Amino acid sequence: MNIKHTSPATKRLLISMIEDYMKKERITRSELAKKLGVHRSYVTRVLKEDFSGTIETLLGVAKALGLEVKFYAKPIDNK
Repeated sequence: MNIKHTSPATKRLLISMIEDYMKKERITRSELAKKLGVHRSYVTRVLKEDFSGTIETLLGVAKALGLEVKFYAKPIDNK
């Protein structure tokens, strides 16, 4: 996936969803870091609201947690 222009709001939403899932499943940042093969400080930087990295990075974090992320639009039913 190559998303060239991702709004900061989209990134914040995805970070919030990741953090909510981690809290619900009681997954620590250290445990997530092990799954990703990175240092805990990297996970901390990625999960900050002002994360300036790519959406692909966040999608990789979600995937490491076993989450499937889908963005889609569908027509509004005006009947």
